[in-house]
Amino acid sequence: MKGGIVHRRAVLGFGLAAAAALACSGCRSTYYGIMESVGIHKRDLLVERVESARDVQRKTAEVFALALARYTAVIGSPESSLSMAYAALSQDLERCERQARDVRDRVASVETVSRDLFKEWRKELKAYNDPALRARSEATLKATEARCRPLIASMKQAEARIEPALKPLRDQVLFLKHNLNAEVIAGLKTEAASVEAGVNALLADIRKAVADADAFIAGLGAET
Repeated sequence: MKGGIVHRRAVLGFGLAAAAALACSGCRSTYYGIMESVGIHKRDLLVERVESARDVQRKTAEVFALALARYTAVIGSPESSLSMAYAALSQDLERCERQARDVRDRVASVETVSRDLFKEWRKELKAYNDPALRARSEATLKATEARCRPLIASMKQAEARIEPALKPLRDQVLFLKHNLNAEVIAGLKTEAASVEAGVNALLADIRKAVADADAFIAGLGAET
């Protein structure tokens, strides 16, 4: 059993890496066919994509929180080594930028797989001969769609918060690059509020998106 789980995770991991390169509809059909040949269907892929997006958002929250903490420390203690502080903040900003791209990719992947799953599911309803079974499957489809829509909306809301959080952070890091002066940096305390507000709003939306993802995954498991 353990070996089967490891194999399944490895295949799903390959699927996540390959999915980014298979953007067109025809390519996705080929990809889905390959995954189904090893027993992994769109429903499984949807759960994996939601889990992946959730984990990336959690990581994003950690990265932005660290950047905010370091920025606040620099502004609060400008007598510290400013060149080293700037270098660390610059690295934090780069990590935030990478996370932003990763979140966009993962959320887009959830959207794509969910859309393809529900399209296939609706099509397959026509293949039933037993009307009772068709009705049960259709009810499950509608319930899953109803829960998936707000989940994606929640994830996209958190994603949309990233750029507003990044803008003031970019400005501050750029300013520090050419103003490594303790007196000037001490004067930035009043402007730090915009950085803090943007990051805190992002963290709040990420917490909601993560909770929604956990609830969606649990609910989907309860349906099986």
